[in-house]
Amino acid sequence: MYFRSTKIIKELESKINQSYSLPIFRGYVAVNKRGVEKLIDEIYETLPVDLQVAREYLKNTKNLPKQDKTVDSGRNKLYEYLKMLEIMVAEALSVASYVIINIREIENLLDKISANIPDEIVEVQTLSNDKTC
Repeated sequence: MYFRSTKIIKELESKINQSYSLPIFRGYVAVNKRGVEKLIDEIYETLPVDLQVAREYLKNTKNLPKQDKTVDSGRNKLYEYLKMLEIMVAEALSVASYVIINIREIENLLDKISANIPDEIVEVQTLSNDKTC
């Protein structure tokens, strides 16, 4: 099954990993500020829809997670990490349409975002992959 939010998270990771390395500022990169902000906004928009689709799918296949409350807290963590990324980009040094950010901090935050994709979405993707194999 296809979920737009996970695709956008991968796109965000790719955009940051392919950003301009700055030899003058070791460990920092320049990324297109508006491009990153746009992807973060898209995640905020698509995640609730994807989560609802995943829950419906699991409900119809009788594979509901045992505790929805822990999943919701995981989703809240994801939003917390997205907000942290948003703040880091907003407060970073701007040069034209680019911001200069610490690549290690951003990579750690992106890892946390990827690790906190709601369990329902991960489970449905796993079930879908199993069926296609």
